[in-house]
Amino acid sequence: MAKQYNSYLANFLKSGDPNGDGLAAWNSWKPDKKVSMVFDGTETDAVVEEKDVTTTYQDIMKAMDQDTSVSDEIKDKMIKNVLNGRWFSRELDEHYGNKSLWSDVE
Repeated sequence: MAKQYNSYLANFLKSGDPNGDGLAAWNSWKPDKKVSMVFDGTETDAVVEEKDVTTTYQDIMKAMDQDTSVSDEIKDKMIKNVLNGRWFSRELDEHYGNKSLWSDVE
């Protein structure tokens, strides 16, 4: 897998295009085709392929709600004190009823 990744990187650095001989096509991300190149592998083989790995806020919050790997008390502290008020957290703050840290900014 590292060899394939390095090939994509070398091609991109040389020409601005990551694609090359023997490599799966790495197409540009587009709003109507939200695919990413995913580098993975099994114990014996590299698995490199384009996939739609889009995750929505709703997907993330559903997973957070269902997560039982930490206590509800710790989860609540993290949501209200660590994740609250971040540039990415408006929907999360609304979902969990977090008090805005930016009440004077619209």
